[in-house]
Amino acid sequence: MKSVLVTGATSGIGKATELLFGKKGYLVYCHGKREDSDFSVVEEIEKSGGKGQKTIADFSQEAEIREMFE
Repeated sequence: MKSVLVTGATSGIGKATELLFGKKGYLVYCHGKREDSDFSVVEEIEKSGGKGQKTIADFSQEAEIREMFE
C-alpha cells in the first residue's frame, strides 16, 4: 500500500488532498499541530476505501518531528 503524509490535515486544501489520496487507496498520515485538532477526516478517508492515521507534531519543534516519524 502506498502512503502519504499530508500536513494541515484538519481543513481546507490539506483535508481535500487527504480525501483524494484516500479515494485512491493510500494510507494517509493526517498531520495536525495539536491533539485537540479535528481529525474526523480519518473516518472519511476510511469510508472512501483508504486508510487514515492521525499524526500530531508542531513542525517548529525538531523533537516532535522526530517523534512523529518514529
